[in-house]
Amino acid sequence: MILRTGTARIVSLVLAISLWAWASAAPDPPMGCVDEISFPVFRQAIAYYLPVEAHVSVKIGSREGEHSITLDPPNTPLRLDLMKAFDAETRYSASCKGKILDFDVRYLVQGEETLIPVWQVRFRPPNQVIVITHPVKGSVN
Repeated sequence: MILRTGTARIVSLVLAISLWAWASAAPDPPMGCVDEISFPVFRQAIAYYLPVEAHVSVKIGSREGEHSITLDPPNTPLRLDLMKAFDAETRYSASCKGKILDFDVRYLVQGEETLIPVWQVRFRPPNQVIVITHPVKGSVN
């Protein structure tokens, strides 16, 4: 089927508008609204609960430094660590007021067994934070 020039232009215009609307509706990468972030850390006290995952939503308030945090699940064993990292120790950009930033956080046990806790934090764009610890010899993980 061959489209006439006018029809092809209309189809192209509709497609362009649809793509623009889709791109506009896509969530912003959360790191664009972060001035400084403190990633969560590993504490030996939570090793018993690993692996564990949580979703962190940060709603940026209208005044500088104002924001609210929602965790899913709300009673995650990581609650204190995540609230400290994403609430008390992270600064969000004032230009992002009203936006909601979403982060997926996973705590994993991987790698070779070690004598002392060895951990690292990885960030995978657009919103994944992964805290990895090695199994510790003589502990329950």
